[in-house]
Amino acid sequence: MKFTEALPPDVPDSVVSALGFPRLQSQLLYNRGISSRGEALNFLSPSESDLHDPMLLPDMDLAVDLLRRAIRDGETIGVFGDFDIDGISGTAVAAIGLRGLGANVIPYIPDREDEGHGLNERAVRSLAERGVKTLVTVDCGATSDAETALARSLGVDCVITDHHTMFDLPKRDAGFALVNPKRLDSSYPYEHLTGVGLAYKLMQSVYEDAGREEPRELLELVALGTVGDVGALKGENRYFVAEGLRRMNRTRFAGLKALVKVARLDGRELDTGALSFQIIPRLNAPGRVADPGVSLNLLTTEDDYEARSMADLLDRYNLQRRDLTESGAEQAEAQIRRRWGESVPGVIMVGSRDWIPGILGLIASRLVDAHGRPAIAVSVGDQNSRASARSVPEFDILAAIGEAGDLLTRFGGHHQAAGFSAPSANLRALAEHFEAVSFEARRGGAQIDADMIASPSLVRAELYEFTRSLAPFGAECPQPVFVSGPMRVSESRSVGAARRGGLKMRLHDGESHWDAIAFGQGGRVSEAPPGAAVELVYSMEPNTWRGRTSLQLVVADFAAA
Repeated sequence: MKFTEALPPDVPDSVVSALGFPRLQSQLLYNRGISSRGEALNFLSPSESDLHDPMLLPDMDLAVDLLRRAIRDGETIGVFGDFDIDGISGTAVAAIGLRGLGANVIPYIPDREDEGHGLNERAVRSLAERGVKTLVTVDCGATSDAETALARSLGVDCVITDHHTMFDLPKRDAGFALVNPKRLDSSYPYEHLTGVGLAYKLMQSVYEDAGREEPRELLELVALGTVGDVGALKGENRYFVAEGLRRMNRTRFAGLKALVKVARLDGRELDTGALSFQIIPRLNAPGRVADPGVSLNLLTTEDDYEARSMADLLDRYNLQRRDLTESGAEQAEAQIRRRWGESVPGVIMVGSRDWIPGILGLIASRLVDAHGRPAIAVSVGDQNSRASARSVPEFDILAAIGEAGDLLTRFGGHHQAAGFSAPSANLRALAEHFEAVSFEARRGGAQIDADMIASPSLVRAELYEFTRSLAPFGAECPQPVFVSGPMRVSESRSVGAARRGGLKMRLHDGESHWDAIAFGQGGRVSEAPPGAAVELVYSMEPNTWRGRTSLQLVVADFAAA
């Protein structure tokens, strides 16, 4: 196969007994780290009981004091959030929530190209000049010591909410609160909150302090940011996404209603797949190719006409983003062929003067998918260059970048997604560094983690309805994936645009005929001629066409049986 599939160990008999589910269903639960009846019931029915007291978060008491005083005194509150969906949705949660308590709020989303990630001096000075006396950050600020010191020197109190890793304890300051479950001194029982999740916990605390019921409709925005930031869908995050999706399917947000319509999802029940592939890319698109403030305005507007206009604009930006990504990915592959041929290094680094910063992460992700190893895409400038890196689970790309810290101007991120800036004169040395980095798990394709070997007919009869109860799907709760065993091809054809086309197949598994779609694999039609026997790595989803709904196979990969 183009990919390799990995099967987990069989569920032990003792776990099957403890779970109290049939063996095949128990295998799916066991694959997701669930081994007791109580865990299973909580997982299958997320509830408010999964939530923890937000006042357990470090500095939350101080944050509430600062915001209570700002609201009472009529001060202007600035809300600064990063330009991706986690920061944008979190900024919307904080802005809407604080305005609901009568606060005067100025939201601020930075420009990706001019300001970059994180709190910056330009933003701090701009907000202070506009009269901001209390600054709330979302999804950033935990390591912005110089910027927060500048804010304090300008008379601005700071409420920092961030979920990124910290290595130092902050100094206690009456005008400075740092709310982060990953602080070294944190005793909060759940560390996987996203930026938007923390913004909601802040609103929970502020509303409770004011004697008001928390605005639960904001959970729709929490679901958006949590899915978009690939937050682990266990514990609090799982409840946030499940409840957010439930509310989103009857949303009152003008912007979400307009987005659903422009994405042609009206009439369909929204799930994490619809968010990941239709809604979130459109909300992220302005931050990649234009002004990210458009997405924030869409999420916060109450005007239906304005929402429709902005949703159409986001749709156009998304098409532009797709074209730029496709072109950049093709250029990157051409560089790889010219430079390395078939001997691709452990960490791939490619670059171009034509690539804008907003598409670098997308290009790097494409290369990870295609080659199964870490990749770095660089926007090359005359004096300075910027890069985004993506990795595979078993390789810490941030650590690899940190090893070249003396060649960099700035770097940061996570072990699977990171970025850096560097003098362009250092790019050759950086390329040599990454080319020399050892990555033992090198392979010619990405690994797909499958749940079990099972024919589609067996899945339909024994498992399909149960798989639906495992939703919402996402990080640490993937949609179930199966390996089929031999199936016979009845029909096959390419569909869609040449660069993004799919492969449609009609297959027989010995019991029933099945429609199947392999997205992005239209160029492989010659590998599945009618009459051929193939094995699939697949998931099963409903497909509605001309008013008729049937189950189809979504093929991640296939090979001759």
